[in-house]
Amino acid sequence: MNLHINFHQIDPTDAIKKVVERKSNKLEKFFHNAIDTEWFLEAKKDGHHARAVLSSQGYHINADATTEDLYKAIDDVIHKMETQIKKQKAKVKVHPNNKPEYFGEFL
Repeated sequence: MNLHINFHQIDPTDAIKKVVERKSNKLEKFFHNAIDTEWFLEAKKDGHHARAVLSSQGYHINADATTEDLYKAIDDVIHKMETQIKKQKAKVKVHPNNKPEYFGEFL
């Protein structure tokens, strides 16, 4: 997993980085290939804002959340991303012409 974290008006602490990394690793179970995830964490007047952009296997997923607590915003983003991934994976259809290849055996 390639993980990039951008901070705006927030001090980049190791605790925040570890939480983002640990939560982002939960998304790996949905993909077999490499995942590129970019996080944007910032403090605004109305609270803490977290936004993530995930790219993998033709999937491009965006999610954002604003709450008073930064850790809660990160949790909300992960939950939204999991929901979007599940919806997109459910839409993928297996076409009859795209049968898996078996070496040495013919169907």
